[in-house]
Amino acid sequence: MIRYYSKMSESDKKLWIENLFSKIDENPEIKSKTAVFGYNDEKLDEGKGLFQKFSKSLDLTTETKTESLTAHSSFVTLFDLVVSEYDVIRDIADVAFKNIPDKYIKLGLNLPPKTKQSDSLKTIDNFLKVALNDDEILELLRKYSYSKEKIEELKKLSERTIQSYSKFYGENSDYHAEVADKKTNAEKMEAYLKDFVKILRAIFGKDEKVIKLLRLDSF
Repeated sequence: MIRYYSKMSESDKKLWIENLFSKIDENPEIKSKTAVFGYNDEKLDEGKGLFQKFSKSLDLTTETKTESLTAHSSFVTLFDLVVSEYDVIRDIADVAFKNIPDKYIKLGLNLPPKTKQSDSLKTIDNFLKVALNDDEILELLRKYSYSKEKIEELKKLSERTIQSYSKFYGENSDYHAEVADKKTNAEKMEAYLKDFVKILRAIFGKDEKVIKLLRLDSF
């Protein structure tokens, strides 16, 4: 059963194109005939250049996707940890400052929970900044067994999580940009191949040996 180019995996497409150009280069007779129809060395080099861009974009997206997934996994781990720790101190503060309106509002305890991760991180970071810069807040939290040292540790964790968030979304943006480039390169490569294969079939349509050698029956 023939597996057509359009249905091939990206790695199989690379192998198909590599086979096409290498077999033509290895067979002077084939090469001389294609040159008569406009596919001389210059035109073949154009196709090879498109293939290099196509191949490189495939490798880049694979590498960047791996980096993006790694960054995401790291961020999720930190995010879950910082939110879990924050929930504890927030519950304590909710009780400690419910009758001290100015501190309650200053800590953002009057605000509803955030749904976006970025907003949650801002809320947590603001809470910790406010707490660390207000001696009265620190003193009351200490009475509830939440020391300044613990808040400082949580602040460090918050900062690491924010950095991890930025790294993840940076990697993710790179990945999507490279996916767009890959799509463009793939389209240019396929447009070149469609025209080239038409010419090859016009020249070698009755030569089964060349058809099989160049795998034209699968395009």
